[in-house]
Amino acid sequence: MWIYVVIAVIVIILVYAIILFNSFSSVDAYYSIYDKTMGQYNNLPDEAGDYEKYAMKYDISDKHLEIHKFKYSYK
Repeated sequence: MWIYVVIAVIVIILVYAIILFNSFSSVDAYYSIYDKTMGQYNNLPDEAGDYEKYAMKYDISDKHLEIHKFKYSYK
């Protein structure tokens, strides 16, 4: 169980690191995380529970949108 929490936290940290890196670089892409459970973008949960998350990347030059759905158990 704990391994899933650790993996989810690592994924979120990596996505936020990519967002931060791209805000200072000339990469032609946008990144965002949507929490369907809370109805918010780019926020971590305030309370423990199970959350449905979507990690999104839009590449402007290729006009390509990637969406990855995952479940996140926050304890």
